[in-house]
Amino acid sequence: MRKILLLSAIAAVAISVPAVAQTQMWTSVDSAHRRTCPSTECGSVGMLFYRESATVFETRNGWSRVSQYYDAACSGGRSAYVESGKADCSPTNGFEGGQFAEWVLSDLLTAQRPADPSEGATGTAALIGQSDDFRLHREAFVKATDELIASGTCRASDFEEWGGWMKSSNKGAGIYFSYCGGGSDRIYLNVGSGRVFR
Repeated sequence: MRKILLLSAIAAVAISVPAVAQTQMWTSVDSAHRRTCPSTECGSVGMLFYRESATVFETRNGWSRVSQYYDAACSGGRSAYVESGKADCSPTNGFEGGQFAEWVLSDLLTAQRPADPSEGATGTAALIGQSDDFRLHREAFVKATDELIASGTCRASDFEEWGGWMKSSNKGAGIYFSYCGGGSDRIYLNVGSGRVFR
């Protein structure tokens, strides 16, 4: 009889625990920090970019958790995943039991995927419409692409193959790159000045 009562109690608890609903959302701004806890004081482990999808596992005080909890790779009291801000593996920075999850401000996400900025584009703009930050730098991308094709440095098929211009992670702000010569020649573009370089 005790066994039956215990099993009934366990079943009642299991039934009363709500399932965590997962919701697909999209980034509605150019970039959104993925934080180690629901606060701007917490470290950033990277970014979500415009139109990028995110699965929301829970919301709390204006923040959305966009990952499962995972190993924090703590060494010497610091997480190897933190790219900027606080990196200490402490509870105040979102680290518990050697794990953390990623959080994004909820108002930077939307339930409807934002419109594709290359939709309806023609000519060169259609060729490079999948470029990172296309909606921000369309004019600079088109101008540089046209010049590179006209000079013979690149072919339209190069841009078609690579989808356009990609944001550089190591050359500084406003620097994008693409590949020419069948992928053997990396070309950089400074969108602020329009300068193309290798």
